[in-house]
Amino acid sequence: MKNLVYFFQIIRVGNALIASAGIALGWIFCNDTLPISDLIFRIFAGFFALGYGNIINDICDVKTDKISHPNRLLASGKITLKFAIIFAIICFILSAFAGFCASYKLGAATLIALFVLTLYSVSLKATPFAGNFVVALLTGYALIFGGLGENVTKILYPAILAFLANFAREIVKDLSDEEGDKSAGLKTTSSVSLKYIKAVIYLQFIVFIVVAPVPFFLDLLGKTYILITVSFVTPLHFMYIKYFRENDYKNASKSLKIQMIIGLLAVAADYFLKL
Repeated sequence: MKNLVYFFQIIRVGNALIASAGIALGWIFCNDTLPISDLIFRIFAGFFALGYGNIINDICDVKTDKISHPNRLLASGKITLKFAIIFAIICFILSAFAGFCASYKLGAATLIALFVLTLYSVSLKATPFAGNFVVALLTGYALIFGGLGENVTKILYPAILAFLANFAREIVKDLSDEEGDKSAGLKTTSSVSLKYIKAVIYLQFIVFIVVAPVPFFLDLLGKTYILITVSFVTPLHFMYIKYFRENDYKNASKSLKIQMIIGLLAVAADYFLKL
């Protein structure tokens, strides 16, 4: 029982569920005429793919986590490296199996995600901006993965917004983990001059503000979407930039995470309420 609890902890079940919600949203918008079994397989593929990515990331980050995140299972010694590897293999197999159960096309799409997750943890994480870009890309990919089919373009703009929000969040997280990364000799985005980091963050801030209302003006999403975006998403976006300017990177990261969740809810609410 304890091993099962540890399994759900190390895969970050909360984040995996958010990714699953993104996949479900993409499916509802683009493929809701397909059998429900197709959605279930896509969700399982995405859920365990993200779980695999989180475990591999923890395996590669044991040294830095002992400083930045000492309560994580591997860093604290609650589980051994052997168990973490076993958990990762289980997630990999379950993810790939679910993807191919949906279709060969989705199986291939799942393998691409698993490959990129591995590449990120082993190599790209220590590459300034590139690692942040890849993780953010995978966030948007969850929506695209759910929408893969003839109508995938319907979910394109929400996927772009998810990418933009998570790109900023990953940069901010690197800044908050700077001490641990330096101690392990990792050159993440936190090693870049703050001048360049600020330029990227402020550019992301502006692009997000510009792109956010586009689905409404293109008549892809309706009044519910724009109402929630203006009332909640936009204030959170300004809040995150305020925290960033104050060097409060943890709260900036939290604001961006809440912003992404509410953004997904805005898209879902618009689909179901149709105001």
